[in-house]
Amino acid sequence: LKMLRSQPLSIDDTKAVRPELHNFLVKALSLVRQKQKLEATMTNEPPEVLKTRINQLQLDGSSIEDLCLDFTLPGHDDIPLKPDGKNISVTIWNLEEYVGRVVHVMLKTSIAPQMA
Repeated sequence: LKMLRSQPLSIDDTKAVRPELHNFLVKALSLVRQKQKLEATMTNEPPEVLKTRINQLQLDGSSIEDLCLDFTLPGHDDIPLKPDGKNISVTIWNLEEYVGRVVHVMLKTSIAPQMA
């Protein structure tokens, strides 16, 4: 309905499409916020200390790297989120981009043909 009204779509809109993926994306975005908070508050720390702290962040007890995600739409390995996405691993360092691209592809690209 938002697309028909030309209203912006957000991560909240993913809940109606795929609730389980929505929950993961919300948790991932929370991890991104934790990373950003560390970057903002640890400005006087040596870069290697900051990097270590950020690399220790976990989602449900696992690092992002341990989840073995790539830049394809979850559940659809044939839908890349960016060129050569299948060969690009998701890390704590590119997690924000991943979440944004999942939301974009899931809501705009996947739904748009149905709206035409």
